[in-house]
Amino acid sequence: MNVLISGVKNYIAERSLSLMAGEEGGVFALSSSVSLFKKTFLGELNAEIYYGDLIRNDFDESVHMPTLDVGYYFVQASTLTDVVNVKLELLCLRNFIAYLKRFNCKRLVYVSTLADKPYIEPFINLFLEMSVDYTVVLSSCVIGKGSIIESVYARLSLRKIILHTYACGSGEIQPVAISDLVSWLKKMLLVPKFHNTILEVGGRELISFADFFLLYKEVRSISIKSFVFSAPQWVVMCFYRFVLGDFFVSKYLINNSLCLDSKANDEWMQHMDFKFIGVAEALSKDQ
Repeated sequence: MNVLISGVKNYIAERSLSLMAGEEGGVFALSSSVSLFKKTFLGELNAEIYYGDLIRNDFDESVHMPTLDVGYYFVQASTLTDVVNVKLELLCLRNFIAYLKRFNCKRLVYVSTLADKPYIEPFINLFLEMSVDYTVVLSSCVIGKGSIIESVYARLSLRKIILHTYACGSGEIQPVAISDLVSWLKKMLLVPKFHNTILEVGGRELISFADFFLLYKEVRSISIKSFVFSAPQWVVMCFYRFVLGDFFVSKYLINNSLCLDSKANDEWMQHMDFKFIGVAEALSKDQ
């Protein structure tokens, strides 16, 4: 099976370039800066990278890929709550679909997050307009080396005082291992019921942010004792941005306080057999 991946700045997309390859077919990807991407890529690159700028609709016309079976588009915007982000995503997606059709491909998998669930309608309308055979995949947070959630907790685990929003303190997440998610994305292509629909995917277990933090420290053998407090959202933002100067942690905690308790419905399990590993194993597996 020949696949084309776009959105390589997205964590799942980037890891897919190592994990998506199989015994048959090839994995290809588009990047607006091929040389820079290859220099900064961490891990084993099992894909051919070609120039492609979806914003400018500019591609390397000398590229001759084989007939493509599917294109994976991984969302680039950090959030789809912003109108400008949505318009930019729609522009890139339109150009990506048109590029797929050059290689006789009308099968598209659009991968975003559960947090983006309320904002998917414009994308469905685009798929219908362009007559593409689509599957929208909304994933819960992903565990793996270099993932956002691990990067955040790696920083937090070294602090003695930690603030989080009330929502983060009481909410739960359903993390999925990156290796599992990529395998799932490949296997779901074989299920006829998954055409022209929206699928939600989450890990095997629900876990609170507090319990995830304790488990993370245990698996990573971090012995620093931390004092954790809940606070209003604006206090958390000010604490990390202005007191500690940590904009990355602040952005993550604020954004994710809005999308907790969003358990994946997992209705796909009625049509496909797939077993995810647990959170502890996922943390240990990919370090």
